[in-house]
Amino acid sequence: MWISAEENLIVAENLPLDIVYEDEDFLVVDKPSGMAIHPSKSGGTGTLANAVTFDWQRAGIHTLFRAINRLDKDTSGLVLIGKTQFAHQGVFGQDEHRGIRKRYIALAEGQISEDGGTINQPIACLDAAKRQRMVHPSGQPAITHYKVLERLPGHTLLSFELETGRTHQIRVHMLYMGHPLCSDPLYGHPSPLISRLALHAFEMTLIHPRSGKEIILQLPLSADIQSAVDRLRT
Repeated sequence: MWISAEENLIVAENLPLDIVYEDEDFLVVDKPSGMAIHPSKSGGTGTLANAVTFDWQRAGIHTLFRAINRLDKDTSGLVLIGKTQFAHQGVFGQDEHRGIRKRYIALAEGQISEDGGTINQPIACLDAAKRQRMVHPSGQPAITHYKVLERLPGHTLLSFELETGRTHQIRVHMLYMGHPLCSDPLYGHPSPLISRLALHAFEMTLIHPRSGKEIILQLPLSADIQSAVDRLRT
């Protein structure tokens, strides 16, 4: 099937691809931790863009790779990809007006006493070379809503919903609260419970721009975060 004459310059690479949802306009995948969304340089490989390009070429689909939402390399979970310019623009407009709802789940260090709340603190990038962000008055507005799901020995399992989409937003806000996420390589500490950042994008809700219908997509907790939680429960 030929969808578009647009040229996709991403190198096609046969990598595992966990497709959660697909129609003529969109592809939604469960991105594993450790996989970047885009190559960092021309001709780069090993990313979600490479895997999707291979899958599309095999199906006879020729279009640009357009990731509508971003996840850090170490974060796992739902990534929405537009197959057409219509799809990308239609949903990106929703994202700007909070029409897309995205929820995350994470395991944080320490026990949080409040059952939930909102962190409304600006985030700035003060050292681009280190890629690190921090709460700072000069930063961009950033609002994170959180809810405690379970208090565990020395840890807390939480869900998050974002009003803004700043780089590393959940990670920076949790550090600001004094509860960095487990095994966060930039803002936390290594943990014997899990070898990667304990952050998972598990739910996405959007209005399909073609049909006008609401689409709700959900994932279970990733196996490695679930294993960490189970170890803390015993």
